[in-house]
Amino acid sequence: MAQQDAAMTDAEIEAQLEALKRAHEDDSAGAQNALDRGILTVGTAFSFLFAIATVISIYEIILFAMNMQVSYLSPPFGPAAFYLKSVAPKDMSLSEIFRALIPFICIQVVALAIVLFFPQVALWLPEWLKGN
Repeated sequence: MAQQDAAMTDAEIEAQLEALKRAHEDDSAGAQNALDRGILTVGTAFSFLFAIATVISIYEIILFAMNMQVSYLSPPFGPAAFYLKSVAPKDMSLSEIFRALIPFICIQVVALAIVLFFPQVALWLPEWLKGN
């Protein structure tokens, strides 16, 4: 019995859809205001992110970027491996591709360790560009 009360007839659904259409047509200025609010929100968010980015050192940004590069190759996600799988011969398995990526992952981890323990390897160019 409760299901019959909760169910809407086709006429009621059509009436609600028409009401929504009319409200949307009448509120075109509201859509523009929503767009303006969205642009304002995004602009404020980017300003906030820029302020945070100036607090974070260039060294941390470089470490993050290098770490992200390792993540593009390594399992379990490794999107680069899936891109390779899409263009590889049909008889090549994904596990073969991941095994082939191991030397490249090792090279990137070694490079990340070098930058982690010897920051000047990554910071000489930004400092030179700043004129320090």
